[in-house]
Amino acid sequence: MTEVLPDYEGYKMIFEPLKDFTSGDDATDATRMNAFLEQEIERLPDQYYWVDRLFKNLPADVAAVY
Repeated sequence: MTEVLPDYEGYKMIFEPLKDFTSGDDATDATRMNAFLEQEIERLPDQYYWVDRLFKNLPADVAAVY
């Protein structure tokens, strides 16, 4: 987990392994990882940063979303 400190004075990082990860089932592991990411995004939503421009190649008649 990473978060920006107040007044942007630095960052706080916590390394905490997921217990019993991996399970051997890819779908279960992906679901668990996504749940962890959702939990962290909901904890500090204003600090979440989208880096993947999923809709970067839209058709010419579609309004830009970025």
